[in-house]
Amino acid sequence: MKTSGMVIAAASGLTVWCSAGLVGCDCDRSPAYVEFHSPADARAWDPLDELVFTPSASVTPDREPGTLWLTVRHTDGFASSELRLIVEMTEDGLPLPTDTLALKLCDTNGRWSGTGGRGVYSLSVQLDSAFDARKRYTLSIRPDSDVPLKGIQAVGLTMDRTDRKQDS
Repeated sequence: MKTSGMVIAAASGLTVWCSAGLVGCDCDRSPAYVEFHSPADARAWDPLDELVFTPSASVTPDREPGTLWLTVRHTDGFASSELRLIVEMTEDGLPLPTDTLALKLCDTNGRWSGTGGRGVYSLSVQLDSAFDARKRYTLSIRPDSDVPLKGIQAVGLTMDRTDRKQDS
């Protein structure tokens, strides 16, 4: 895989890079951490419904920092080309700056980004290239919207221990 070099969003020091593939790793190594959550209401993701992740809870403390990825699984029922997410994070119990991510789920011609087909798609973005899971983190993710969003099936975080390159 090669780096696309396209910045999706940058705010408060968190830089996000686009990946046109599912989060994965090479055959010899499994991800250090994988956690996916679906919205409470399968019909639509309510803006007040926070999906909470605790990556450090499942990674042993002796691991080296890794790459943290966010993946959004959605259907073609999502009615917009862009998904805006609010990401709140704490490190060892202390709040970090809140970030708003703008994910381009399709291009200007209406072609879905990422991978998938037959109405179900996944888009992954790199959140942090040196995520230190030895610290205690909590990430809360919710849609930046005034109305419930249809078509979002799940949101997940994955941490790779290797320096994986992104798809173009």
